[in-house]
Amino acid sequence: MPDPAVAPHALVPITPAERNITIDVIRGFALLGILTVNIDFFAHPIQRVLFPIDPQTGAADRVVDWCVRFFAEGKFYSLFSFLFGLGFGLQLLRSKEQGARIGPVYARRLGILFLIGLVHLLFIWAGDILTFYAVAGFALLLFRNAKPRTLVIWIVVLLALPMALNILATGAVVGGRMVSPEVAAQIDKALADQDSEYRSQLARAEETYAHGTFAEITEQRGRDGRFILLGYFAMGPQILAMFLIGLSFARRGVFSDVDAHRALFRKLLVWGIPLAIAGNGVYATIIQDVPRIEPSVELLIGMLGYGIGTPALCLVYASGATLLLRLPAWRKRLQPLAAAGRIPLSNYLAQSVICTFVFYSYGLGLFGRPGRIEETLVAFVVYPVLVVLSVWWTSRRQYGPLEWLWRKGTYGRSFPVIPHPAALH
Repeated sequence: MPDPAVAPHALVPITPAERNITIDVIRGFALLGILTVNIDFFAHPIQRVLFPIDPQTGAADRVVDWCVRFFAEGKFYSLFSFLFGLGFGLQLLRSKEQGARIGPVYARRLGILFLIGLVHLLFIWAGDILTFYAVAGFALLLFRNAKPRTLVIWIVVLLALPMALNILATGAVVGGRMVSPEVAAQIDKALADQDSEYRSQLARAEETYAHGTFAEITEQRGRDGRFILLGYFAMGPQILAMFLIGLSFARRGVFSDVDAHRALFRKLLVWGIPLAIAGNGVYATIIQDVPRIEPSVELLIGMLGYGIGTPALCLVYASGATLLLRLPAWRKRLQPLAAAGRIPLSNYLAQSVICTFVFYSYGLGLFGRPGRIEETLVAFVVYPVLVVLSVWWTSRRQYGPLEWLWRKGTYGRSFPVIPHPAALH
């Protein structure tokens, strides 16, 4: 029976019974990877990303740092980007089935996401990516009628663009130094000034988060948000590429009929694993000891490895999880991750609330103290707790609190928080 609260030809959201467990498990797994990477930026200034690892860092911490860079850094925002594009594609298909227009609903959806992200950025943690997703998500509307070949061309271009820009930047600096001693001196001075500025920003952030009041930390979050925005523009082409890969998967019905696409997932593993090992091995090894501020041949090689290894490992994770879920034993083991993946927005912000309380001065005040081992242990304690809470919550509620708010703002009506018990299974 049609819902009388829904206008004719209005896009209707999916019900819990229609959820895809494979997508939810992948999303739940991605939350672990996001936390594993972000924990370093909860515990230390975000500006640290620009500088080599401290020479005094112990061997064990260096190993953990290398592993995080190899297995996690960049892979999970890419995985979330893939899922974001996949979600748009599934919404697009659903709108066509229902004879509804996707544009207005999708625009409201992104608008609400932007507002949630803005609150997150200003009052919880500056490393928010939701605001960027909300803005970049509008680009997907340009591709809703794109042909498969057009999508492939844009995916290749967008993945290649950061690597091309890195080559140009490196060539400009290395070549500029060869023009004359005077030009080389000017380049060195500009880079030294930039280095000094970022080190000053790092020191201010470390002092504020470790000892500042909530108001001072809020002001610092605003400054760091502007710094991080520059990084998101650099990451933008890869994020858009992963959006489009997700969109293409949705169009092909890859996750709607996994058995019919087993060959695709196997190919992604066969081709993806060697590329992931080679690319991420180069990146993780080089980036520990090379500054990101100064374009150099070493940094270029590392970033080329990143550009190849990151999307490859992202798709390996998605393919591996999908194939494992076809095995009953693994499906049972991975089932709890689906609960976390059903309420990803609430979990993402919960990670920030918990971790900022652990590290910031208005909480436990541990900012700047832990090494890679200790902070990674915090991540591996927080994540299981959130999974357990997610299992408990989704067994009793249809939506997470932020998912309910997001859906209400998107569709302009309320949804039952506690559905009929049969709808939860």
